[in-house]
Amino acid sequence: MTDTTRKKILYVVLVGAVIFGVYSFSRPRKQYVPGTMAQTVQESEMTAPAAPVKPPVNIAAIEKASWGRDPFRWDTRSRPRPKNVQSVSPPEYAPGWRLSAIVFSNSLPLAIVNGKTVKVGDVVDRAQVIRIDQKKVTLLYNGSSIEIQMSKG
Repeated sequence: MTDTTRKKILYVVLVGAVIFGVYSFSRPRKQYVPGTMAQTVQESEMTAPAAPVKPPVNIAAIEKASWGRDPFRWDTRSRPRPKNVQSVSPPEYAPGWRLSAIVFSNSLPLAIVNGKTVKVGDVVDRAQVIRIDQKKVTLLYNGSSIEIQMSKG
């Protein structure tokens, strides 16, 4: 299609749009006046069909019914307790550290460990940050140094 053909098609469409706009917006619109419209729906068509009648619900019978245990309530009385069970203290909490990012600069290196932004000297989950390198962070936990690196993926 040549450039002149495209221009001709564009002009025809533009002229058609202008004619449509002038015709659509220049004529007066009909105003709605309440009560002037003819009633075309007969009175019998306007009533809704009768809904089927359901028998009444016996609430007293429902309240007396045995439904079993409540799934949302923790009932400790109904379960038997085991005998001769020794109580064991939980093991000491040993946190796991996850290194998300390192922003390294010679003046103030930063790292994100367990979702917290830390610098050298800060404490995260009872471990003190003692060194931040370009690829790893060294933590001091219970007297031992732990190195964490960025996880792949």
